[in-house]
Amino acid sequence: MGPAPATAFALLEQIFWVGFDRLAGPVQSRLDGVPLSVAQVDVDWVGEALQGAFSGAVVEQVERLGGHSGTTTRETLKVLVSGNRSLAVPSTFFLKITPEKFSTRLFTTLLGLGSSEVAFYRSLGDRLPIRVPRVYCARHARRGGRFVLLMEDLASAGARFTTSAKPVSLDEARAVMTTLGRLHAAYWESPELDDDLAWLRSPENNPTRGFEWWLSARSNQPALARFRDVVPDRVRENAHRIHAARPLLEAHWAALPRTLIHGDPHSGNLYFQDGEVGFFDWQVVQAGHGLRDVSYFLLNSMDTPLRRSQERTLIEHYLAVLTENGVAAPSAAAAWEEHRLFALYAWIAISVTAATAGLQDQEIVARAIESVGQGVEDLDSFAALDDLVSRAPERERTHGG
Repeated sequence: MGPAPATAFALLEQIFWVGFDRLAGPVQSRLDGVPLSVAQVDVDWVGEALQGAFSGAVVEQVERLGGHSGTTTRETLKVLVSGNRSLAVPSTFFLKITPEKFSTRLFTTLLGLGSSEVAFYRSLGDRLPIRVPRVYCARHARRGGRFVLLMEDLASAGARFTTSAKPVSLDEARAVMTTLGRLHAAYWESPELDDDLAWLRSPENNPTRGFEWWLSARSNQPALARFRDVVPDRVRENAHRIHAARPLLEAHWAALPRTLIHGDPHSGNLYFQDGEVGFFDWQVVQAGHGLRDVSYFLLNSMDTPLRRSQERTLIEHYLAVLTENGVAAPSAAAAWEEHRLFALYAWIAISVTAATAGLQDQEIVARAIESVGQGVEDLDSFAALDDLVSRAPERERTHGG
């Protein structure tokens, strides 16, 4: 089966399972312990979900304190627990659950976002050398995309959040480079990537690749139509070439050293606590080259003039952290060339968000696509792409360039 029929089949299959699960979910959720909606997160469910961390805790009351819904539904819960005070059960928790809107749920299910994040917290949540939220319950259904995470309430724990609406400061960006360096160094070319962590998405292990490539290519023109006024002319005129060259780009990136990467490390997915940076929203965690995270953060989360003046220094700091942690890091020159190409991935990612109304606030998306587009222009990433195409064998050049 070719890429187009396979993508169509996957789409139809998931439409069936998401639709079936919306009908059968109320029954299935009682069997597998994965609520269909926030309404099903009641005293009995929370009491059972907390037993793994707080055995013997008796939940008397659950109150919803408010939340929002985007690519996931999120809610803060206030929980009243009776019984043994020595258990020190927190009074509030953060709930992350399947989005209620059908189209959004289908999108997250097709990309495996909920199941990936559940697998991350089950496998790695307490093993990383960086801060991540503590998770007390992580589950997903076999089909239909239902998932649930009952997590530490970081706000009550004193965390300070940055947002996608406001660029980070230089000190914050440097702290993020330190944290990414520590994370990537811990799994740089690790045998675990082919063993305990073989479930991670990778170039060879990506069941949603066909759909992802199709979606990003189809998103390019709608994204440009919605935000054409903030995208540099050269990027607007050449963005289609990024998607045409996607196979060649992915083959290049697949040949680079690998580590565990967050996959979506922008300023809306990080927090500061006790002088350290933490990351949440691990829905697209995968095995890949560390500079993908670095470039993605720099282009999405920094004010353009500050990025222009500091990105070389920040990349060099990241490389120094890798070296300090025992990694044979690439040279600054080699890292810069990869940064130019990974800027094209940042465009691929933002074009999908920009094309789909409702995934993110329009003002935030406009700032992000302007920032990424300007980064692609500043880095002369199309010239880097031309160079990559020129070095490819004729067969790959014709197919991918």
